[in-house]
Amino acid sequence: MKGAIRLVRGSAALVVLAGVIVGAPLVLSRIGVWPRMDAFPEILLRPDNGSVLVWALTSMGWVAWGTFTLSVAIELVNLLRGRRLPVRIFGLTGPRGPAALLLAAIIGMLPVNAHAEPAGAAPAATPSATFAATAPPATNAQSQDHHPEMGQGDASSPVDAADGGLRYTVQRGDDLWTLAEKFYGDGLAWSRIVSANPMISSPDVLHVGWELVLPGATEPAESPLAAASAATAIPPDAAAPEEEAHQPTHAEEPSSPMTESSDPAAARTAPVPRPAGQPSTGTERASADGSLPADVAPAERIAYATAGVSSLAAAALLAALVTRRSIQLQNRAEGRRIFHPTAAGLGFESALGQAQDPVSLRILDLALRALGRHYRDTGETLPVLRSVIVDDDGILLEVDRLPADVPVGFRLEGASLRVAVADHDLLTSRAGSLLSEPSPYPALVCIGETPRGELHLHDLESSGVLVLDGPRDLQVGLLNALLLELSCSWWGRGQSVIAVNADAQLAESLDDPSIHVTDDLDAALADLRAERSLRHPVRSGDHPRDLRIRPELEDAWRPHVLLVGQQPTEAQREALEDLRADGQLIAVVADGALPGPTFVLGDPLSRLSGQSPVHAQIMSQRSRDQLVELLTATNSTSTTPASWWAESAGVGAESAEMEDAGVEPVRAFPPEDLPARAHVPAVVTRGPESGRGIIVSLAARRVATNSEEPAVDAHEPVLHPQTEDQPTVLLVGPIDLVGTRGERPSRAARQCMEYAAWLLEHPGATATMMATELFVAEGTRRSNMSRLRAWLGAKDDGERFLPEAYSGRIHLDPAVTSDWNRMQLLTIGGVNRAADENLRAVLHLVRGAPLADAAPGQWHWAEELRTDISSLVRDVGLVLGSRALERGDVDLARWAVNRALVAAPEDERLLVMRVRTEHRAGNRCEVERLALRLVRTARKLNIDLAEETVTLLQEVVEGGPRQRSG
Repeated sequence: MKGAIRLVRGSAALVVLAGVIVGAPLVLSRIGVWPRMDAFPEILLRPDNGSVLVWALTSMGWVAWGTFTLSVAIELVNLLRGRRLPVRIFGLTGPRGPAALLLAAIIGMLPVNAHAEPAGAAPAATPSATFAATAPPATNAQSQDHHPEMGQGDASSPVDAADGGLRYTVQRGDDLWTLAEKFYGDGLAWSRIVSANPMISSPDVLHVGWELVLPGATEPAESPLAAASAATAIPPDAAAPEEEAHQPTHAEEPSSPMTESSDPAAARTAPVPRPAGQPSTGTERASADGSLPADVAPAERIAYATAGVSSLAAAALLAALVTRRSIQLQNRAEGRRIFHPTAAGLGFESALGQAQDPVSLRILDLALRALGRHYRDTGETLPVLRSVIVDDDGILLEVDRLPADVPVGFRLEGASLRVAVADHDLLTSRAGSLLSEPSPYPALVCIGETPRGELHLHDLESSGVLVLDGPRDLQVGLLNALLLELSCSWWGRGQSVIAVNADAQLAESLDDPSIHVTDDLDAALADLRAERSLRHPVRSGDHPRDLRIRPELEDAWRPHVLLVGQQPTEAQREALEDLRADGQLIAVVADGALPGPTFVLGDPLSRLSGQSPVHAQIMSQRSRDQLVELLTATNSTSTTPASWWAESAGVGAESAEMEDAGVEPVRAFPPEDLPARAHVPAVVTRGPESGRGIIVSLAARRVATNSEEPAVDAHEPVLHPQTEDQPTVLLVGPIDLVGTRGERPSRAARQCMEYAAWLLEHPGATATMMATELFVAEGTRRSNMSRLRAWLGAKDDGERFLPEAYSGRIHLDPAVTSDWNRMQLLTIGGVNRAADENLRAVLHLVRGAPLADAAPGQWHWAEELRTDISSLVRDVGLVLGSRALERGDVDLARWAVNRALVAAPEDERLLVMRVRTEHRAGNRCEVERLALRLVRTARKLNIDLAEETVTLLQEVVEGGPRQRSG
C-alpha cells in the first residue's frame, strides 16, 4: 500500500514537472505576443489596444518559467553531485523549495532499497543526537502544539513512516543531506525524510526542535566519507610539540564561529548549552570544581561562564563596568592602584565581552524610543508589546495592533514591526534626539532564547502579575536574572524595583538606588498602596504607558516592579491583584497557585502562557557568584600600593626634596656624558615579579627647536619603539607588533598581536590556560600560534623568538618586549624617584589610550593591564608636571600633562594640573575652558569634584575661594 502511494505521488510529480518545463514554453510560444522592435518607442506613446499588457504577461511568464527551470536544474545537480550548493542565489529561494519537493517525490517512487544502508556500515556514536525508537507518528496538530513555528503540513495525510525507524529531534546546524548520510549512509536519501515529514515545506529549512520521522533507519550509519576521514585522521602523536599534552586532535584551519570573527553576536548564535540551574547540554562534562575540560568549544565555554546573562544584559553590564572603573580611576590617589577582582572575576568579565551584543542593545533601545515618539506625534494609543525577538537579521516587535503609518526605520512583517540590520542607520542617525525620548516599555526583559537561538524578550507590564511555576532553584535563578536585567536596562533606567525575599548580596553589588530589598511583603504592598493614592487617576481608556511617553510625565508614570521570591498569603494575593488592576504595578511572583499568565520553568525548555517554548534565562550559582565579585570589585573605593611608586619617597616628592633627604633619583640610563647619537646596546634585565624579559634600547638626541614639544636636556634618552633586533608589542595606543623578522600574516594578524601580549603577561602558561582564558578553539589557537611564530621569526643564532613548548610551557624569548615593559623598566625604582629624563621617555611612548583600537569582544582579559598602564602614565604626568612647575618650566609642565591626558583622558588631577599651568602662564580663557571641562566630566560620571578642586577653581576663576561659615 505504501509503495502504491509513493508511486502515485511520484507519478503526479513527474507529470507536473514535465507539464511546467515542457508545456509552459509551448503555451507561451503559441499564445504569447512579442512586440516588434521597430515599433518602439511608438508603442508606448499611443493608446494601448491591449498588446502592451499581453506583452508584459508573456515576459513575466518566460521569466517565471526560466526561474523555475533553473531551480530544477540546480536541485538536480545537487542530487547528482552528492551535496547541496553552499550558496544561495537571489530570487531562487522560493522556487527551489517546490522544485526539490517534486524531485523528492519522483525519487521517492523508486524502490526502497535504492537508498538502503551500505552493507556492513558500522554505526557511529552521536552523543549530540536526540533520538529514540519510532513510536506511532504524531499528528500535525500535536506537533504544532509543541512547536508552533513549524509549517501547517497536510493534516489529512498521515506521516509516511516505514516499518521500524527512528525519531530525531532537529539540532542546530542540521540539514537533510547530513541527516541522510548519518542515518542512511547516503546523502541522496534525504528525499525519504521529506516524504515522511509533511511539515518540511522546503529542503533548505529545518527548524530546531522539530521531531522528524526517519523511516527505515535503525541507528546512525557511518557514511563512506566519514569512514575515509577517520582512516586519514592525524594521529595524536603528530600534534605540534607545544601541544603534546593535549589528546584531542584538531585541523590546522578549523571551521569555528570564533576563528576570525570579532562579532560578539557569533557567541550568541553558536550552539551552546542552556542554563537551567545547571545547563543541561554539554555541561555534564564540568568537573567537580565547576571548570570545563579543555576540549570544550569556545561558544559552549562562554555560554557556561555567563549562564543567566543575556547578550544584551552583558553589553549593558560591561558599559556600566567601564563607568565604574572610570570613577575608581578618578578617585585614585597618586601611587595607588585600583582594586581588581580575582582571576575568576576577570575571566567572567572576559566571557561577558565575548557574549555581548552591543549593536542589538543600541538598536533596540532606539527602536523603543522611536516607537514612543511616533505614537505620541500621531495621537494614537500605544499597543501592547507581546514579545520582542532579537535575531541576526534585526529585531522583531510583536504588537497587538499595527500603527496607521509605519514609523521611520521600521518595516511591516506580517502582524509585527521589524527593524532590520540593513535599516538600523535610519535610527542611529537620529540617536541624538531619540536618546532624550522616554521609553514606553521600561519593563521589557529577556526571558530566554528560542530553540533557534533567538533572544526572546517579554514586556512584564503586559502580564501584570507573572506567576512562576517550577523547581525552586529555577525560580531563584530566573529572579536573579530578572534583577540584573532590570538594573542595567537602558530603556528602564530609574524604574523602581522592589525585591522581596531576594538575593540581598546580589542587589547590593548592583548598587542601584532604584532597587530596594525587603523581607516584608506586607510593608511593601502598604507603601505601594500609599503611593497610588498620591497619583492622579488614569482617565478611562488611558494606560500608564500612554502617559509616560510625554517627557514631563515619564518619571511619574514609570511602573513599580515587584519581584517576590516567596509564596504570598491569600490577603497578599488580593492586594497584588488590586494594585495590578490599574496598571501601576508589575509583579513577578514565585507562586504557582496565583491565577494569570504563568511561566512554567523546565529543563531544557520553559513556556510562558501564549508564547513559544524557550530556554529560560536562569542565572546559575556560578554566574551569580562571579557577577557579585566583579560588581563588588569595580565599586570598591579601596586601593592598593602601586608597584611603580616608591612609598618611602612620599607622594608628589620633588627632586630637590629627595636630594635634601639624601635620596638619589633612580636612573635606568647610563651617565649623561654620553656623546650625542652614540649607539647604546640593548640591555636585558628581568622584571621584579613576573620574571619575564624586559629590553630597553637607549639613544641620545636633542629636540628640534621647532618641535611642538618643550626643550629638554641635550642628552635625553629615548626608547625607540621599533628596532631591527627586538620584536615589540605596542599597547599604549593603537595595538601593533613591530621589530619582527618574519612576514606579517595575511590573516588573523590582530589575534596574533593579542596572543603575543597575553604571553608577555602570562609567561610559562600552558596551551590549556591560553585557550581557556582567550576563549578560542584549540585548532584556532594552534593556527594563530604558528602564524605568530613565523611572524616573530628567529634571532641571529637561529633560535626562534617563540620556541616550541616541548616542556608544555609556552615562553617568549626574553628579547620580545612591549612598550608597557619599557615603561616599567624606566620607573623601576618608583615614578616619584625617577629622573626627569626617564619620565619624559615614558611619555614619549604614549601614542594614545591603552589598547586604543581593541575590537569589541576582544582584549577583555587585559582590563587590569589597561587600567595599570593608564594609572602609571597619569602618575608620570603629575610628577613631571609638578617638578616642572616648581622650576617655573611652564612648557614642560604643559607638555607632560597633555601627554598623560592622551592615556588618561578626563582625569581630574591631570586637568587640575593643566589649570595650574595655564593660570601660571596667564591664559585666562584656557583656564575657564578647563574649568568647564572639569565640571562637565564630573556630571557625566555623576560624581562630585574633590573639595580641593572646587577651591582651586574658585581661586583661579573668581579670584579667591568663596566665604564659608564656621
